[in-house]
Amino acid sequence: MIQTTDQPVPEEAAMPIHPARTGTTHRHAPRILLLILAALLPAVACGEIYRWVDEDGQVHMSDTPPSGVTRFDREVIDRRGLVRERQEAPPSAAEREARAAEEARRRAAEEKAARQAEADRILLQSFGSERELIHTRDDRLALIDSELDLLQDRLEELRAERDRLRSGGDTARAEALEERIRAHQARLEEKRAQRERIEQRFRRDLERLRTLRAREEDTP
Repeated sequence: MIQTTDQPVPEEAAMPIHPARTGTTHRHAPRILLLILAALLPAVACGEIYRWVDEDGQVHMSDTPPSGVTRFDREVIDRRGLVRERQEAPPSAAEREARAAEEARRRAAEEKAARQAEADRILLQSFGSERELIHTRDDRLALIDSELDLLQDRLEELRAERDRLRSGGDTARAEALEERIRAHQARLEEKRAQRERIEQRFRRDLERLRTLRAREEDTP
């Protein structure tokens, strides 16, 4: 086996893996390269040689596969002195993590775009114009407002009954009624929150519909 380490790379044998790291700027570099090539010619003639650059920028060449340096890129050179194969080093843990994070971001973006496209399709099919959407919104909110009025009226009745019981000294029944009042109040607050969510959704849909219709008008 012929092995050389910490030597510049023969230019005739292969293109550099990392040109900026070889450090072959010495004025005697061409002569040294020729000497190294001459020393390696028997190995090249017999089979393959392997070339790699370590983390310090040093070039290594050997007629046997390198061991313990799989974290570095390497080249396989055939008997004619030509690069037959370039073997990339496996990614580090940090590189794998970065690639996984980037892939996750890409998938998330694609899924978000797909959901938006489906929502746009449904919106355009559901409403032919802004007027239709506004009419649907007003009908839906009017229905909820009616429910709110009923809940509010019932809540006032319960409160009035509670106050009457307290005035008559029937505190036990008044306290029992208090539980119903709290539950009724919670239903009223939830219905108000529902109305707000529906109003906000229709507001977003109206803005989106205007955007989509404007795009259609701009499309030749």
